[in-house]
Amino acid sequence: MSAQTLPSARSIQWKLEGGLHTEIVGQGTVEKRKFGTLGMGVSGDLGEWLGSGRSWTWSVYERLEHTRRGGNDIESIQLTSSHLTMSSAFSLADDLFLQASVKHVMGEGQEYLNVRDELGTLVNYERVEYDVKDWMAMGGLTYQFSDHVYTSVQWGSWGVFNQAMEANGVNARQFMVVLSAEL
Repeated sequence: MSAQTLPSARSIQWKLEGGLHTEIVGQGTVEKRKFGTLGMGVSGDLGEWLGSGRSWTWSVYERLEHTRRGGNDIESIQLTSSHLTMSSAFSLADDLFLQASVKHVMGEGQEYLNVRDELGTLVNYERVEYDVKDWMAMGGLTYQFSDHVYTSVQWGSWGVFNQAMEANGVNARQFMVVLSAEL
């Protein structure tokens, strides 16, 4: 299921999508996993809305997911996640844009994972609890040489907050220079 509203006043667009799915083959259990998703978002151009003459695009989008499977204690699954993305790009000059984005992901639930020996034989099951909150932040500049060629300089940072594993903090920082050409 997917729907998009007509653009409202001053170029604001809304998005709503969702779906219900089920496994066909399964994982060797009597019951199959069921998946539900719901996505909602809004985007627009503040520059156009303010009449500034410069582009200032922005967007906010969230996707919710739920996975479940009934059955006995070992077969049952209950997993829920939320993915929130916010981004913006501001035109500093003709063909030069300042860009920034933030992503936040939360996941919680429980499932049993297979424990196998070195030959791949199933020897046991291990219960895994999830309570994770990841984040990513990116910022940079993009210069558009033509419709088919651009370069981008970006800095990014990624981290995690995990209550169950006590693994908090920044996991990675990166600096990237990208030259892209559509051939």
